[in-house]
Amino acid sequence: MPTRLLYFLVVSLLFATAATGVYLFLVRRGGEPRKVPTAGSKYTVSEQPLYTSNENRRKVIVFFPEDGGFELVSREREIYATSSMSNQMKQIIVELIKGPKEGEDGTLQRALPEATRLREVYLSGQTAYVDLTRDLLDNIDGGSRLELLTIYSIVDSITYNFGEIRSVKIIVEGAEIETLSGHVDLRRALTKDMAYVRPSGPGA
Repeated sequence: MPTRLLYFLVVSLLFATAATGVYLFLVRRGGEPRKVPTAGSKYTVSEQPLYTSNENRRKVIVFFPEDGGFELVSREREIYATSSMSNQMKQIIVELIKGPKEGEDGTLQRALPEATRLREVYLSGQTAYVDLTRDLLDNIDGGSRLELLTIYSIVDSITYNFGEIRSVKIIVEGAEIETLSGHVDLRRALTKDMAYVRPSGPGA
């Protein structure tokens, strides 16, 4: 075998061995890139939020930001008790997008920009992934407090009504985002925090 070819094969083998070692090191250290759930992945994909009039209903509590204020306010809503938990979560997010009912307390505002649409809800263990359209980023308007209330209107509305869910991760167009408008880190899933909720009875 020519010396040059032998040299090439030895160098290639050493490179492959080194690359494998680096990969295993990163995996053991938790350095492998985080994957966001997709419809084709191992994560549970929610069904479309379709339901029929003869299905059972259940009452849930959702949280809306106080208009111009600094708190979330609880309100009662009724959704279809479908067999899919993620389907029920989708109904809750839709209620947040719709905002307060006409004639309801005028001091409340919708939790999410009106143009926002829900793409999907995925479940992985005790974490719910809420996938929203980019309209959320393009239309959110306000400072750090409004950003905080927008985020926790989602997180608290999900975790309050579903004890099985410990945390919620907000993603946009199927991808992880760093923040909505520069104040709250969304690279990690967030747990329930009722400190932002006005201290009153649910649905009051």
